[in-house]
Amino acid sequence: MKDKLQRFINNIGGNFVEISYREAIYQCMDLAYAWIFVLDIPKATIQNQYAYQVWTKPKTITREYFDLLENTPDFIPIAGDLAVYKGGKAGHLGIVANNDNDVNGFNLFEQNLPLKANPRIRRSSYNNILGFLRPKVQALPQPEPIIENDTIIPQIIDSNGNAMEVQAIRGALNDLGRDYKSLESSLEGRVNEAIEKTRAEELKDCDKRIKEAIITAEKNRDEIWRPDLKTAKQELADLKIEYEKLLLRKVKHISPFTLFRLSLKKLFSRIGK
Repeated sequence: MKDKLQRFINNIGGNFVEISYREAIYQCMDLAYAWIFVLDIPKATIQNQYAYQVWTKPKTITREYFDLLENTPDFIPIAGDLAVYKGGKAGHLGIVANNDNDVNGFNLFEQNLPLKANPRIRRSSYNNILGFLRPKVQALPQPEPIIENDTIIPQIIDSNGNAMEVQAIRGALNDLGRDYKSLESSLEGRVNEAIEKTRAEELKDCDKRIKEAIITAEKNRDEIWRPDLKTAKQELADLKIEYEKLLLRKVKHISPFTLFRLSLKKLFSRIGK
């Protein structure tokens, strides 16, 4: 947090910051907004009409991202805390600049105090401080694990009840990956086989119906089979379309197609005479 804040201060370089409201530019809140944006904290957490309301009217989202800390006599803020002041109409808001602080005062990074003042660091007392907001995103040092005689360390156990070494675990994971790919390939093959079998059966049925229609057409010379049905020639044309649609469903090996083409060519040439 301290290093991130120092980079933030260096990047500002004493230049005014404007984030919120162009009708009232370079307010103390604008500098605070810029800082919490660096921490990926939403603007709504501290957005109010006046600066002092950050402390007096905290919202639920404020408490989600900040700890609200009282200004007690022994409290010492740390780098990155937001200091909320009372006084005047709007109050004031600044950022604790570093950790060179004690119970007598702290270093504050602020703008617009006095009015229209550029961003700067100054020494502040605790007078008129309502409280401090501490971001919850600080990286806390993680304690080193303590391993004692009765400490249980999680392990992966093989089928024989033995703890597996790292290399064995990697090997087992690789085997599982190969088994998965093999199973996936096998299932894909079985599905394709079932699909092709269904297509073959459909083609066989259609081929049978075509042959029956050819025989009927030769006997009746394209006469009406029944008043409510098509002629044999019309029926054959429809069957041809149906058969070609089946062929377009990408069955890999269908030998009846050539015979079918020849049969239709011969039949149509005879019917057309």
